[in-house]
Amino acid sequence: MSAKSVGKDSLGRVTSPTTPTHSGGRPHECCECGKKFSRKRDLNTHTLIHTGERPHECRECGKTFNQRSNLIRHTLTHTCERPHECHECGKKFSRKCDLKKHTLTHTGERPHECRECDKTFSSKSDLKKHTLTHTGERPHECCECGKKFNQRSNLNTHTLTHTGERPHECRECGKKFSRKCDLKKHTLTHTGERPHECRECGKTFNQKGNLKKHTLTHTGERPHECQECGKRFISMSVLNKHIFRHSGLREFKCDVCKKHFKTKQDIARHMKIHFP
Repeated sequence: MSAKSVGKDSLGRVTSPTTPTHSGGRPHECCECGKKFSRKRDLNTHTLIHTGERPHECRECGKTFNQRSNLIRHTLTHTCERPHECHECGKKFSRKCDLKKHTLTHTGERPHECRECDKTFSSKSDLKKHTLTHTGERPHECCECGKKFNQRSNLNTHTLTHTGERPHECRECGKKFSRKCDLKKHTLTHTGERPHECRECGKTFNQKGNLKKHTLTHTGERPHECQECGKRFISMSVLNKHIFRHSGLREFKCDVCKKHFKTKQDIARHMKIHFP
């Protein structure tokens, strides 16, 4: 083998063009799920998903992570460092990937297309989350109650309901929240800011999610379909309420007459009988 054909990997080991990294081979297989990797360290990182181990701890707040790279990104939330700036609007980001996603809001580019419904997305991660709505897959399970989620972030938020932890506090009124995004939304109630504007009618909203739902009133799109009856809905929350009606469950109980109801609206109407 010639000197030019020999190289070194990140660990200083001698490699050649025929090694898995260059050939595209994936010799390292996960015993739990069968997923394969070209590098053993990638396999080792992946196995932490199954074991639940989070060895990298933040010195500031004690939050733990399964990857060192995630810890490094997290520490920027404490230092408030945002080194990546958008050349269009000047907005800054702590991560380069977040800046890259943001720039697509200026270009309008949505390069990632769903093969099931042809819906397009600006980021690959958004497409990946969307595909779970077609497969119904919920790979992230709560160790406490067994509830499953399609996103790890949703699982992390859910676990706070068991611990009761609310680490994010409003400086104006002292109200605490389990999620930073909920705190951010809450602060808008103090400022009165409504930064999200509809391009069709100019109506403004304090939350991006509310704007997104509103735009569907212009397009007529109903992306969430009930698998039982085929009825379609604007939002997942409305679909979930609808699905509950198919289940026949009546989880809302009247404390006066012990009668059960399917929805909060049903029991609210019923309570007017007791308290007109």
